[in-house]
Amino acid sequence: MVIASLAIGQALGRLDDDTRSSLPIFYIARNFGLALFIAILNHIQQQVILTLVVYVILGDFAGVLYSIWNKRRLAGLSQEN
Repeated sequence: MVIASLAIGQALGRLDDDTRSSLPIFYIARNFGLALFIAILNHIQQQVILTLVVYVILGDFAGVLYSIWNKRRLAGLSQEN
């Protein structure tokens, strides 16, 4: 789910690099918020809290890796110009 969120955010980002780099991180956080909201509405937050914590940890890890990769990509593009 985390990798799919990153890929969708990257694909749907506009052509400018600022939007393209921030949208995938937003998609990761949005999925967690939606899942937590649904769990609270259904009074099952105790049953899914471990899954949500693991998702946050994986999302943070993937988001950091994505940010590092994106900074290197942007640095390479600026050196070419």
